[in-house]
Amino acid sequence: MDIKIRQRNMALLQFTYWAALCSSSYLSQYARELGMSGVAVGTMAALIAAMGMVAPPIFGIVADKIGSSRKVFLLCWAVFTAGWIAVALTGSIIVMGLSLAVILMVAASAFRLPAGSLLDSWMLQLQDGGTGLDYAKARKYGSLGYGVMGVLSGFFVKPLGIVSVFWLPLIATIPVLWLTKGIGDVDPGPNAVAHAAREQKRNPLGLGKLFKNYYFMTFLACAIFTYMPQYANGTYLPYLFTEVMGDASVIGTFTGIRAIMEMPGMILAAMIAKKVKLRTLALCVFAYYGVEQLIYAVAYDGTVLITMMLTSGMAYGFYLYAIVRYVHSLAPKNLSATAMTVNSAVMAASGIIGNFVGGMMVDTVGFRPFYVLMGVLILAATAVYLVTLIIGKKRGIPLAEEAN
Repeated sequence: MDIKIRQRNMALLQFTYWAALCSSSYLSQYARELGMSGVAVGTMAALIAAMGMVAPPIFGIVADKIGSSRKVFLLCWAVFTAGWIAVALTGSIIVMGLSLAVILMVAASAFRLPAGSLLDSWMLQLQDGGTGLDYAKARKYGSLGYGVMGVLSGFFVKPLGIVSVFWLPLIATIPVLWLTKGIGDVDPGPNAVAHAAREQKRNPLGLGKLFKNYYFMTFLACAIFTYMPQYANGTYLPYLFTEVMGDASVIGTFTGIRAIMEMPGMILAAMIAKKVKLRTLALCVFAYYGVEQLIYAVAYDGTVLITMMLTSGMAYGFYLYAIVRYVHSLAPKNLSATAMTVNSAVMAASGIIGNFVGGMMVDTVGFRPFYVLMGVLILAATAVYLVTLIIGKKRGIPLAEEAN
């Protein structure tokens, strides 16, 4: 297939996938609509994060073993879509005092959460396989898709109800299947296959190199705290929007605007990355998120919230370009999917911490002190990560992005 057509299909797949994933931004609102308390919502979010901590590495290891992130991505998509359909149909069914839809939201997330990392891994493998394809050029359309659907959802959620967003993956299924088949897998070549076979004999699980990588492990240790906004914000921003703007339903629209701003963020990050190392960009992104949480803690004006959603979108564009590529660069070529999904698992662990703490604080002291705590933790973890980089450099430990 012509490279331009494959690049176009990659962009269309990213757009379609992330447009369907816009439904995930409504989970806490739907749970509250079903009558769950702040602690219950936090517990649900933490359970979803637990699924995200356990499931992604398992699927990542499977993807590396069979040599196809694409096939495992399709498996996760199919089960996740079926789960979301069930969520839409079971809101009124009560099991042990709890809506069956809530239980299914948690269960389906075991397949929803690995899918994004597998998609990233697959496209980065295509990029590194000498195909001439560009991950960053395709990924920015994912941000556009999420943003466009986020804005559109603000119009159809009010008349149709929040439950309507759970039908989006079903609508997107045929395009996803067609585009995924058309893009195909990367041909690793005979040398890569032979190397993978040797690694399989020497290290059956293939995790040794990752867990012995100083920069990979120190990054993950600090990322447990710096990733908190990725999960906890989605759970507790509705509280902030309700207090400041009087209507939590507008968060879908502003989340869409935030996602659209990821596109210029990725473009700007690509320009800056020509002169600045990926780890430096990662530090800047983490520091921004710390400051962002502190601003949310004192935000009492809608203009401030809108401004922060715009700048947060730009920052997430930097995250998508710099941090995803940085994690990918730290992994051996045959462990790309494992590294990406382990990183996703760490994000989930961060979500467990953030949502449990947030759930308790929202029902006791309120959500604003929670944002203060998050901001302080993130800035402290960013400082610690900077120190680990300095120590690694003084000890002469080579960094993958410099060595490659």
